[in-house]
Amino acid sequence: MLFFVFSQPARAQIDESDTLQLQLQIALTGSYQQGNAELLTLRSSNEFLIRPFDHWAFKT
Repeated sequence: MLFFVFSQPARAQIDESDTLQLQLQIALTGSYQQGNAELLTLRSSNEFLIRPFDHWAFKT
């Protein structure tokens, strides 16, 4: 019976980001702590996506 449950083809929902030709996402987070010593922590992430042709994508 498990064979019939898991043998069905998978379907995916197309998101808005899946159809864009050029996409850039940038995030910056940080925290500041104060006590015996002051501490500032910053963290950033960048993501760049380009789709030059259908079914082709370059992502960094």
